[in-house]
Amino acid sequence: MRNKKKCAGRSVAFLIGLVYALFWYRILPVSLFRNIPVSVGVFWLGLLLPAIFLLSPAMLLLAVYSEDTPWLNLAYFYPGLIIGFAADIALFHPKAGATVWILESSTFSGLLAPFAVLPTALGAWIKRRERSGRGTPVHDEGVSP
Repeated sequence: MRNKKKCAGRSVAFLIGLVYALFWYRILPVSLFRNIPVSVGVFWLGLLLPAIFLLSPAMLLLAVYSEDTPWLNLAYFYPGLIIGFAADIALFHPKAGATVWILESSTFSGLLAPFAVLPTALGAWIKRRERSGRGTPVHDEGVSP
């Protein structure tokens, strides 16, 4: 049962990256800013609003409720994000060059890193405090109890 929970958590992390790249990044900004002329500010709002209100809470909840180390979720989130950006280029920009997905995925992976890493760190901290409050002390590696 525990292995199924680990696999489910990692699959959810992969799907969060994939869905964010394909749907939240593509569909949500278009529907929010339909009547506003395209500018740099709209681009940043279209990137940051979904990241703040959708990606960060999803990664926080995944980190809090994951079965084992929450940091492993990032190892599954980023490949999902990169595959999602590759699929985005293939589906929505068929005339784009072959290396565009590499540039887009690396750029947006860097821009979205704070919205994935900080909630994961907060979730790991919440999880550690919750475990230590139950009477099971949590020690760092290398430190004897």
